[in-house]
Amino acid sequence: MFDVQRDIDQILSIKCLTLERPEICPTFLNSASIKVLTFNIRSIQRNFNDFSLMLSRLNIEFDVLILTECWLTEFCIIPEIRGYNAYRTKNSINKCSGVIAYVNNIWSPLVQEPYCDECNYLAISMGDIFILGVYRSPSFTNTDKFLSSLNHILGEHKNTKITIVAGDCNLNILEDKPSASLTDYTCLMAEHQLIPAITEPTRIKACLDHIYVKSKHSIPIGLVCRSSVTDHDICICGITAQCKPQRRNNKQRRKINTADLIAELTAIDWNIVLESHDTTTAVDSFLKLLNNAIDNHSKLVTIKRPQNCLKAWITPGLLRCQRTRDKLHLQARKNPNNPIIQYSYKRYRNFLKELLNRVKATYYNSKITEFKSNPKKLWATIKEVCNISRKNNDAHELTKIQADPVESLNSSNKFFTSIGETLAT
Repeated sequence: MFDVQRDIDQILSIKCLTLERPEICPTFLNSASIKVLTFNIRSIQRNFNDFSLMLSRLNIEFDVLILTECWLTEFCIIPEIRGYNAYRTKNSINKCSGVIAYVNNIWSPLVQEPYCDECNYLAISMGDIFILGVYRSPSFTNTDKFLSSLNHILGEHKNTKITIVAGDCNLNILEDKPSASLTDYTCLMAEHQLIPAITEPTRIKACLDHIYVKSKHSIPIGLVCRSSVTDHDICICGITAQCKPQRRNNKQRRKINTADLIAELTAIDWNIVLESHDTTTAVDSFLKLLNNAIDNHSKLVTIKRPQNCLKAWITPGLLRCQRTRDKLHLQARKNPNNPIIQYSYKRYRNFLKELLNRVKATYYNSKITEFKSNPKKLWATIKEVCNISRKNNDAHELTKIQADPVESLNSSNKFFTSIGETLAT
């Protein structure tokens, strides 16, 4: 009886706020140690630039970003976000399918893809925290398979201290007269002690994008941030927990006073290095003198936010343009029958989309021109443009070509040793 009363009290005390501007969001998450965002991006290739701008305006270091309805194909290249590692689903349920999770690189997650032929899942285990990214397409009207698979996954992680289910389930939990499917869904979440952190509309008047949380020792806060990137709003959840790993300070760098360093290096007596008859001793002495000089004339400085931008091509002007576009979007929402406001918003929206592509292309064109005589930097820029700078860690897939790992490796070895001759032929 006490547990039931406590759970009811917890549900009633959850705060869910709708905010008009992303710049306001950090104020409500100051005490949160776990921060999760979910957003229906409706094609990662088409809307990622606009989403990057919105992410810069949020100015929040999230632990996990869940993007749904990504329109992923088998060979789709996933854009990078500085400071995050990207993971994607490979199961294709229709042309709109796909979930991408960006996990902050302070974590070392175990990421798996549970299979269901009517929805996408991405299961992220981070110590005492389990996060399930979900996308269920509205084209599947029967929810039996979805609910069965969801129940199975949650049952496997029932002992995790903190469980978060985030994504677009295309079930409106704000319906006045809940359907049988919605009732089954909400009852299932309640059975697994999951409570909704998002209880405000996320698409027009419906709440289709969900964040459900199980956390016995903290009360989450939910935020719905208005967005005009797509017709879905951004959903954010903050949780206060003790299972947060120690953060590395990724916003500091070493600054060296070059003039003073050269002056000290010039004044150093290098005879101890030059007169040494032992190579190892000479190298050790040289490095000791050099490192001491560098330490004497260097200091750690904090990189300000504009210098630590998620994307180098994002400018203050672009951020101002997106703020203007968002103001017009809010006016268009409030005045759906005003043709002048609707026309003004759509015209400015299209202008911003073209501007984003043009600024990004101009930036990378100038970098390629600048580095045309420097092959190393040129290829680094090309890899950044093509989103292939991150190392591929899927080499273990080579052991699964055949039934036996040894046979798989022999098959791979045979391919690489004969490919030259095959191509020549």
